[in-house]
Amino acid sequence: MFLMFKKMLLKLWLFGMQVLSHFIQDGCLYRASALTFTSLLALVPLTVVGLSVFSAFPLFSQFSQEIQDFIFSNFVPSSSHAIQKYIIGFVDQASNLSVWGTSFLVITAVLMLFTIEQALNAIWRVKKRRGGISAFVVYWAILTLSPFLMGISFLLSTYVISLSQVADAANILGVASYLITVTTIVLSTVMLSLLYIAIPNCRVPFRYGIAGAVCAAILVEFAKFGFSQYLLHFPTYQLVYGALAMVPIFLIWVYLLWLITLLGAEISRYLALRYDIVSRNKLDPFCHGFRWLGHLWYAQQKDKPLTLFNLVKMDRCQYAISPEEQLRQLQKAGFIQRSEKGRYFISCDVSETTLYDFYRAMPWKLPNEIGTVGRHIREMELAPDIGQSQEQLERVLSKRLKELFKPSN
Repeated sequence: MFLMFKKMLLKLWLFGMQVLSHFIQDGCLYRASALTFTSLLALVPLTVVGLSVFSAFPLFSQFSQEIQDFIFSNFVPSSSHAIQKYIIGFVDQASNLSVWGTSFLVITAVLMLFTIEQALNAIWRVKKRRGGISAFVVYWAILTLSPFLMGISFLLSTYVISLSQVADAANILGVASYLITVTTIVLSTVMLSLLYIAIPNCRVPFRYGIAGAVCAAILVEFAKFGFSQYLLHFPTYQLVYGALAMVPIFLIWVYLLWLITLLGAEISRYLALRYDIVSRNKLDPFCHGFRWLGHLWYAQQKDKPLTLFNLVKMDRCQYAISPEEQLRQLQKAGFIQRSEKGRYFISCDVSETTLYDFYRAMPWKLPNEIGTVGRHIREMELAPDIGQSQEQLERVLSKRLKELFKPSN
C-alpha cells in the first residue's frame, strides 16, 4: 500500500514538474500579460455580446441581472460591485455607438480570441492558425455560444440548489455555502472547456479538455480565496494608490486568471499525451524517429494511419524532444505526411530507403548506445549497426586537432 502511494506521488510530482516546465518554456508568463491587456480592451465588447445573447432568450432575460451579480461577485475577489458598476456604465454608453463603433467593438472581441488561439496553439505545438472566414465563424460562434452555455449552467445549478430536498440536506449538513462554490466551478468549467476544445487549431480530446478545465476551475477558486486573504491582511495597494487601488488589483487578478487558464491548457495537453510521467529515462531523438517510422509503417500495412495520440500511447515513455517536433522533422524530411483528419502515414518507399538516408535526412545524432528506454524489438535490431557505426566513426576521426590545425602563412 505504501509503495503504491509512493509511486502515485512520484507520478504526480513528475507530471507537475513537466507541466510547470513547459508552462514556462511555452512563454505562458508573457502570453498571460498579452491576454490581460487584450482582455481590458475586449471586456466591454464581450459584456455587450453576452447581454445581447441573454436578451435574445426570454428565459435568460428575466434572470439577466441575477446572472450578472453572480458572475461579478463570485469571479472578482475584490471591489466587484465597483467594477460591475463601471463596466455596465461602459456597456450603456456602447449601446449609443454608431455602426462603425459597434463594428470596432466586435473586431476587438474577435482579436481577443485571436490572441487566445495563438497562446493555445503554442501550447499544443500547432504552427498554423485558422485564417479567413473560417476563423471569424469559429470566433463568433464561441462569442455567442459562451453566454448561452453559461446561462444554461447557471439556471440548472440554481434549479438544483433551489430544490427543497437539496436545500434541506445542505442546511442540515452545513454545506449550503459550498453549493455556490460548486456552481462557480461548474460555470468556469463550461467556459474553459469551450476555450480548450474549440479554439486550438487541432483536435483536442473532449474528455481531456474538460479535465483540464476542471483543474483550472478548482485552481481559480483557490486563487480567489488566497487573493482575497492577501488583500484583506496586506492592503498595500490601498495604502499606495488610495482610491485608484481598484485598477492595479483588478489587473493583477485578470493576469492571475490568465495564468491559471493557460496552466489548465498545459494540463489538458499532458493528460492527452501522457508520455513523460511514467519514467525518468528519455528516449533519444534518433531511436524515437526510427521507432515512430516503424509504428507508422506497420500500421499502414493494416490500412490504419495513426494520430499523434496513437503514437504516444504505443510508446508510453519520456522523449528527449517533443512528439510534435519529431513529427515535424519526419514530415520535413519527406518520410511521412499528415492527412486533413490529423492522421499520419508513410510517404516514402521503405524498400528503397536506407538507414543512412534516414540518418542524413534527420537532424538527430546517432546515440552512443541503445538505452534502457529504447530496448524495443526494432531498436535491438538497430543496436549492432549503431555500435559498428560509432566504432568506425571513432577510428576515422581519431586524429588530434593539433594535427589538423595548420598555421596560416
